[in-house]
Amino acid sequence: MPCGSSGKKLNLPTYPHHKHEGSEYNVVASPARDLAAVLSEIEILVELR
Repeated sequence: MPCGSSGKKLNLPTYPHHKHEGSEYNVVASPARDLAAVLSEIEILVELR
């Protein structure tokens, strides 16, 4: 079940901050990020055409 749909807290030390790695079901701890940091990570993970 996706992390936001159950209403339950995730058992993560950084809750509510987290990220999904590989699929929406692989939820891992992540520090709070600002928009620039998120966009930088997306740029690394996604090949832009």
